[in-house]
Amino acid sequence: MLIEQAKRAAEAVRAADKAAVEGRREANLAYGKAIRALRQRESNKKRFNALLKEHGLELGTPGFRSDAMWMAENWADLQLTVSHCSSAHPTNIRSWWRERLGGGLVA
Repeated sequence: MLIEQAKRAAEAVRAADKAAVEGRREANLAYGKAIRALRQRESNKKRFNALLKEHGLELGTPGFRSDAMWMAENWADLQLTVSHCSSAHPTNIRSWWRERLGGGLVA
């Protein structure tokens, strides 16, 4: 009886952790898609960064933003395997992709 309760509780924790990571990953993906669309409209890097700053869109480091855009650009390929990555952070996902899969995506 206690074992079954513990198993159910452990499964609930795993599901909550997975949902949390997936939720954060989806949020990072949406952010990457949005700023990627802005970047495509503004080719000048300084003006693009000023645009992000002006509208309060400067999340994380420049590397985070770059990786979020990379994630958005490559999502069609990434979504097939990214569920095996324990992180929601775009930089960690990009590193994971490079280390584990050495995939054909431009890293």
